[in-house]
Amino acid sequence: MKRNLTILSTLMIFAVVFFSFVDRNVLSDSEGMNEKMRLKLGSYVADIPKDYFYLNNLYAEKKGRAWKPTDKRQEVNSVILWVDWPSMEPYDKQHPSGKISMVVSDNHNERWPYNFFKNVVSENKEMNTVVRQSKEAPGLMQYNFSNDSSDYYLDSSFPKPNLIRIICTREGEAPYPMCWRGNSEVISGVNVSYRFPRKHLRNWKKIDRSIKQLLFSFKVNKER
Repeated sequence: MKRNLTILSTLMIFAVVFFSFVDRNVLSDSEGMNEKMRLKLGSYVADIPKDYFYLNNLYAEKKGRAWKPTDKRQEVNSVILWVDWPSMEPYDKQHPSGKISMVVSDNHNERWPYNFFKNVVSENKEMNTVVRQSKEAPGLMQYNFSNDSSDYYLDSSFPKPNLIRIICTREGEAPYPMCWRGNSEVISGVNVSYRFPRKHLRNWKKIDRSIKQLLFSFKVNKER
């Protein structure tokens, strides 16, 4: 039986994906403050302040130049945003304990809940325990597997559309345990995956709502 990927390895892959998703075409030597990225991800059209693009700014800073978004609206498959929780302001390195990093994309796989239960839950059925009322994550059930050092939190014991899935590093497995919320369709046609400090797991519903409100605040009604 294949050993499940731990949340730590998942987050490492997630970090690599972050850098691979950064669109080098949006980097510029021009200076600019408070500009917005004018983007189109499928049916989601948004103007997003440049300060939310932490990796883009970091990349430009390491190259010794400022970064300014282009004036033209860009069609992209995904973007990476970093925010502070609970303010939902752009990520500030001075407040790492409230960091939320997310990938927003137009790629939503409706089959993933079924694949997840088939490849993870069913395969390890003999090695799991279920806590039906998790105190740490209200409203979710907790799955633990003896061959995995992660905690799985689900809102259903069977696959269904828009399944809520949160995977967390167990306490003691890492200096700063993190959680990963994957495949969340907070806006129709838009897929959001994000990670956050485990100590905020109890607030997962508030975080979900805040992310939805933030993405809606960026949305423009008429493309221009």
